[in-house]
Amino acid sequence: MPPEPPQPAPFVDYTPVSLKTTANRLIDSLGKVWDQVALIPVSEATFENTVQPLIDEENQRLTESRVLYFLSSASTSKEVRVAAKDASTSVSQATIQQLTREDVFRVVSAVSRRPETRQGVPSESQLYLKKIMHDFKMNGLGLEDAEARERIKRNNLRLVEVLKEYMMNLNADASGIWLSLDELEGLPPNAIERIKDMEKDGKYWVNFKTPNRVAMLNNAKNAAVRRRYYTAWDNRLKGANGPLLTEMLQLRHDSAKMLGFDNFAESRDAERMLSAAEASSLLSGISGQLLELGRQELSQLASLKESDVVSLQEELRDKSSKNAIFRWDFSYYKRMAKDCGSKLDSDKVSQYFSFQLVLPKLFQVFSLLFGLRFVILSETHKSVKTWHPHVMAIAVWDEANEGGDFLGYLFIDPYPREGKYGHVG
Repeated sequence: MPPEPPQPAPFVDYTPVSLKTTANRLIDSLGKVWDQVALIPVSEATFENTVQPLIDEENQRLTESRVLYFLSSASTSKEVRVAAKDASTSVSQATIQQLTREDVFRVVSAVSRRPETRQGVPSESQLYLKKIMHDFKMNGLGLEDAEARERIKRNNLRLVEVLKEYMMNLNADASGIWLSLDELEGLPPNAIERIKDMEKDGKYWVNFKTPNRVAMLNNAKNAAVRRRYYTAWDNRLKGANGPLLTEMLQLRHDSAKMLGFDNFAESRDAERMLSAAEASSLLSGISGQLLELGRQELSQLASLKESDVVSLQEELRDKSSKNAIFRWDFSYYKRMAKDCGSKLDSDKVSQYFSFQLVLPKLFQVFSLLFGLRFVILSETHKSVKTWHPHVMAIAVWDEANEGGDFLGYLFIDPYPREGKYGHVG
């Protein structure tokens, strides 16, 4: 029998009520720690009594709040997904409220200026201090204009709401188009079988989830169908998410301007390894070589398209241009170029590499490279909770010769379903 993990798995039988309770507990703990830090006299503030409690609280909060956020994108229950998103949003907004506190900002700022902080604190902790000072400033602290600070706070609180609604719309999106079997010509058999699950009046519902989108744009022979599918996918949720995206951009730009930046991108420079100017210089330095390679690749794809269009039946041809590569052409002819170059049919080859066969081999590779041991708990510990029967729960340990320590849990949720964040599974 494999050893028992020393800590419980993070997923339990969450309900909308328990999710709200968890969020309220995290918010209460957040407020108490920050209240305690605010009471420390500036003259007595040190990294250990001021910043370290903030680090400890944040580590605990993120451990639990990320479970809330995850469930909002993966739970099989719509009620749980909505409640988890609401709970996650509440925690995020409470965090923003704390990051606008001048009393805590004053104490933490004093610690950041002290020479002993720069000299005696580990570099990882100094990075955290730099980050939280940046977060304070991005929430308006340091500005003399009280009205501007309040407006930035309102903007940031609203941004959390906008992002929540935007992502909920994406995760719930089940849109697609109806296509006949003839219009699906070129798709591999496994994709056809998946699509055939939804049939009406001789046509099949092809949704925009990643597995179907990849199959359509990589394989559908009919250029007009690829174009119709791509255009519909590219405009999905235009009515619902279009206004939200516009509002998000406006809120970010408004806050960036009040903080003294030209735009939102510039305000993010402090969080990046390279500034915008440095990144632009780097890209300019390599663009010449990359552009030439890109032109060569497009030329190859255009030649393939020209030959392909000539060979296709009249009703399958792209009437607009026989050698221009459009967005709905790129994946199709890139797949064709790959198959021509390797003389292999990638779809046929993939049938020999099922998920059930490949996953244990991946575990073997990671075990060999990193000295890890993977124990599939869903086979040995039936009591371990997951959010769907298809989810694999795995305990990860160091090998005995590496110390044998428990490292954590790994959950694998490989297949798409309604309400789940989209991916290529």
